[in-house]
Parts: sequence; structure tokens; C-alpha cells
Amino acid sequence: MNTEEQTLIDGLFGRLKQAEDPSQPRDAQAQACIEQHVRQQPAAPYYMAQAILVQEAAIKRLDEQNKQLQAELQQARAQAQAAQAASSAPSNGGGGFLSSIFGSGGRNAAPAVQPQRPSAPPVASGGGWREPSAPGFAQPQAPQPGYGAAPARSGASSFLGGAMQTAAGVA
Repeated sequence: MNTEEQTLIDGLFGRLKQAEDPSQPRDAQAQACIEQHVRQQPAAPYYMAQAILVQEAAIKRLDEQNKQLQAELQQARAQAQAAQAASSAPSNGGGGFLSSIFGSGGRNAAPAVQPQRPSAPPVASGGGWREPSAPGFAQPQAPQPGYGAAPARSGASSFLGGAMQTAAGVA
């Protein structure tokens, strides 16, 4: 386990501790069921922590994408309104009533306005694992080779080394 993984795990359990409220009663049947499963599957908390951290990363990435798309939509709407206002504005040039048909003076055609897509957010290094409060996660810009395959494992074990596979199996 590296320090980044330690920070993620500590952060997860810190948030769980803050969420615990001794004044709120727990469902006794649910508590007993969970405890029974943990007794039968002692490694379950390990895999649950992996799944939670992967899901948090995915939610954070989707939230950033949503914010970017909202900004693009606002920009496109503003540009469309500006283009519509420019095309419906009365002509300032000379000419008469039929001047736009016969081309004697009149207004110039408004240039087509192309919505500009803002550049993609910077891609974080380090495989996309960050403290949940840190901004941004790595966002693949193209399909990744071997997507869906089990991650390659080195000789050293890593908490998050198999997290994607675990999360895929849990989801």
C-alpha cells in the first residue's frame, strides 16, 4: 500500500466515523444480517472499501463531466441567442424595401456562429486515484486498451491494484 492509498482509506473511514450517530437507532435485523455476512466473509470490508472508493471516483468524474456539459450548454445557448438577435436586427444599410432580394445595398449576412467546446479538463497523473476532496480525476480521452480486462499485477500487492475488478464484480 502506498501513501496515496493510505490517505484514501483513512479518508473513507474518517467520513464513516463522522456519519455515525449514536443517537440514531440502527435496524437490529439489518445489523445482525450484516454482522453475519462479515463473519462468513471476513474479507468483505476490504472489498467494500475498494468498491466504495472506486464508486466515489466515478461519481466525482461524472460530476465534473456534468459541470463541463452544463457550461457548454450555457455557452451554446448564449451564442444561439446572439446569432438570432444579429440575424433579426433591422438593416442599417441603404436600399429600399426589395433591396435584400436585388442586392442593392442592405445588410450583410451575419457570419455563422460556431459553438466552441472548451478544452478538456487537465488529466491528473497517478492513475486517477486522488483524495476525494481533491479536484479532478484522470479522465481517459480515448478508449483504453484492455478495457474490462483484469489489471496487470506486479509482485507487490496493492490495495487499489484490484479495485476496478472488485468494483465491476460488485456493481
